[in-house]
Parts: sequence; structure tokens; C-alpha cells
Amino acid sequence: ESIADMDDDDIIVSSIKDSAERTAIIISHIDSMIDIYREYCYKNKSRDWRKFKVIQGLYISKKPKSILQLSHEFHVSKVTIFKDKKEAIERLSALFFGMNGLNL
Repeated sequence: ESIADMDDDDIIVSSIKDSAERTAIIISHIDSMIDIYREYCYKNKSRDWRKFKVIQGLYISKKPKSILQLSHEFHVSKVTIFKDKKEAIERLSALFFGMNGLNL
């Protein structure tokens, strides 16, 4: 009955509000998990820190970097950057999605 009493505009506004709230929760979770990953990598230094910096350079920075740029920056091969990226994405997937992230 309550849905029948609502007009189309009320339904649309309610739907948008619900969607915005869900999106804010998701973004907050992603930010928190990136912070956790950053701390983990920082504490483990060297290679793990480079993995975080690779993800940051590729996806988080306002001005993204290429694989080639990152390989020059860290003085490693492009293959190493691809490997760092893959391993970092695996860890972040587990943080973002829990056990389901391990199956990605």
C-alpha cells in the first residue's frame, strides 16, 4: 500500500538516496582497505612497499603512470612491475571482498 501511495518522483528520489548511501559505504570500505594495505606494505618495506606504490601509480594517483614509467622509477623490468601489480591486486581483492576475493 505504501508503494501505491507514493508517486513516481518519490520512488525515484528514494531509490537515488538509497543508492548514494550504499555507494558511500562501499567507498569508505575501499578507502579503509587501501589504508590497511598501505600500512601492511610500509611495515614490510622494500618489495611490498613497491607493490603498493605500483598500485598507487597505476590506479590511485591523480596522474596515473604507465608500466614503463614505473619500471624506470623503481629500476626494475616491466615484468617485475606486472608481477607486483598482480600480487597487489590479489591481496587487495581479499581485503575488499573477503573470502570471495580469493576466488577472483
